[in-house]
Amino acid sequence: MTQPRGIDMSLFAPRSVAVVGASSNPMRFTGRIVPTLLRHQFPGAIYPVNPNREEIAGQKCYPTIADLPQTDCIVYGMGPDKALESLKACEGKGVKLFFCAAAGFGETGRPEDQALQDELSATAREMGIRVLGPNCIGYANFHEHVVSAAAAAMAWPDIKAGDLGLSSQSGGLGFASVSYCAMVEGISFSHIISTGNEADLDAVECAEALIDDPNTNAIALVIEAVRNPAAFVAFLDRAGRAGKPVVILKTGRSSLGKVMAQSHTGALAGSSEIFDMVVRKYGVALAKDIDDLYRLGAMFARLARAGKLKRYSNPGAHVASFCLSGGHVGLMADHGSFAGLTFPKPPEGADKLFSDELGFPIKAQNPLDTTAQVVGGDAYWGGCTEIFAGFDDIQVIVPTLTVAPDYNAPIADLGRIQAERDEIVIVSWPGGSFDPEDLGKLDGLNLPYFPMPHQAAAGVAALDAWCRVWNTGGPAAQPEASGNTLPDVRKALEARAAAGDSIVSEKAAKALLAQAGVPVTEDRACGTADESVAAARALGYPVVMKGDAPGVAHKSDAGLVALGVADDDAVRAAFADLTGKMAGKAGAEVLVQPMVKFKHELILGARNDPEFGPVVALGLGGIFVEILKDVTFRLAPVSVAEAEAMIGELKAAPILMGARGQKAVDTKALAETIAAFSRVMAENADLIEEIDVNPLVVTDDGGLKALDGLIVLRS
Repeated sequence: MTQPRGIDMSLFAPRSVAVVGASSNPMRFTGRIVPTLLRHQFPGAIYPVNPNREEIAGQKCYPTIADLPQTDCIVYGMGPDKALESLKACEGKGVKLFFCAAAGFGETGRPEDQALQDELSATAREMGIRVLGPNCIGYANFHEHVVSAAAAAMAWPDIKAGDLGLSSQSGGLGFASVSYCAMVEGISFSHIISTGNEADLDAVECAEALIDDPNTNAIALVIEAVRNPAAFVAFLDRAGRAGKPVVILKTGRSSLGKVMAQSHTGALAGSSEIFDMVVRKYGVALAKDIDDLYRLGAMFARLARAGKLKRYSNPGAHVASFCLSGGHVGLMADHGSFAGLTFPKPPEGADKLFSDELGFPIKAQNPLDTTAQVVGGDAYWGGCTEIFAGFDDIQVIVPTLTVAPDYNAPIADLGRIQAERDEIVIVSWPGGSFDPEDLGKLDGLNLPYFPMPHQAAAGVAALDAWCRVWNTGGPAAQPEASGNTLPDVRKALEARAAAGDSIVSEKAAKALLAQAGVPVTEDRACGTADESVAAARALGYPVVMKGDAPGVAHKSDAGLVALGVADDDAVRAAFADLTGKMAGKAGAEVLVQPMVKFKHELILGARNDPEFGPVVALGLGGIFVEILKDVTFRLAPVSVAEAEAMIGELKAAPILMGARGQKAVDTKALAETIAAFSRVMAENADLIEEIDVNPLVVTDDGGLKALDGLIVLRS
């Protein structure tokens, strides 16, 4: 159990810091904290706690915590066995933050170590103290000159304060690789916070605090698992509404990565598809790796600083690019197309504009190859950017720089255009500069930078995704799961759960779904061959016959499905076969169903995701869902409008919409079915683990029918 959520950044701006277990040995973790605070000109008091020394790094030592004056922050760097004792000694000292750097807690996987971590958290909660860690590298607030961390990267000379905030579960990623690599490229941070085991403060809570920080324009987040889905979604929503883009690097997205994340932090990772769906709704940029994280974050921060984030609603459809190298132009065209960007054709008269600027005849294209004839000049970079910015259909310009001894003039021109015009300039620089200071100049001029064309294209796509959500009114609200709109379904599920059932098989499952509004086939349960024949005659040949046995989830695998049963004799033979295969199974029965003719086959499913709870899935059915992976997800329940959006996201959407003269599916009816289905899952998520309607078919007459259904109850 953690503290109530909600902190402000004053927690990371202490006026005094005590280091428990401080060492004079700079090779030890606790030997680095005091020198690091001093190197970054911490303006407050520093209290090393070490009974064996008079002073460390010129700072007076205190024998114990009890001897300390009032202290805002305790840095604990001793072994885990003394952590609880040290926390309790903080009583009456005014401590607000207990930063526990020590390892040996819940991350080990041993129950006794987890119990110690839980006791540390519970004690801190009773004392009104927030805990950072344990197993944590620390935090840095560069604007307030508070660098309470032992990370080697903090030895970088003259670290500048920036406006990209970073909150990371992993200290190794946040304080080592991300911070170092970003600083190499001239990217600075407002804060870096690592949260370690998250006994109390977690990375999302710290990231949410950055929303209200005036020094932070964009937020980078490194997480291994979402521990509190509601808080995570609330953070994404609030950040977007505040105009502060979020970039996330999530580890543990592959099956192996999930295992490693769990062993490292004790967190349970959910499926990557569900996570991607959730963050996409809020315009979040998903980083593929470390460099993606800080470059995308810096792009958003620089554009926010330039006042350009709220200018356009779909900038990815209005992109221009140019370079003196035809190869680079071709790459930008390719990668831009792969990323879903659109390069509008230059308007009439553009040939003359570019020819006059370059000094030789040229055919205007987009992306534009200025050719190597421009080599030796500087002004054409700004000139061509100005021309593209003057076209009505252009909102983003991506000049692709190559290699030259001096880029001072082009950088200055691009910075001037970024400051003076509405259009957005993003620099792709796959070559580099002889001057190592040039990348830093881009930051000062609010020019986002990406080394390679594919990264620049991905950056524009990320910008477009954010703008399409937050410059068009924000994400659609998710309907609440009231929990009482389907009382009869609820009662039936509770009764089955109380009876110890694990599976609600087809007939009963479809009956429950029908009560919610899902159209199902007419099924007749038969106990004898004669009853089966009578049912088949009433429904009309041919029919489908199934063995519906308790505990059998997949009838086809068990040989319990007979299709196209065409006459009385075939019915009797199928009945004998099915009952023989179900011999000894109490409650087994044979179902007779009409043979439905259909045009399209879909799969409609729902399950409890380990991270986000009830989720609904729609996909192209049959073998295609596994082979083509044509499936889309939403958190349940979904509205009819959101269900319609799900249909439109399928690769098969053009087919469903009536491609090449085929009759279009009634998308409104399908969306209403999806929404009704999602309510069953959302309102009974405490009882249901999974629901499967496979297939849901679009019949020849345009109707919908669930041909099969299964509900798996939670154990």
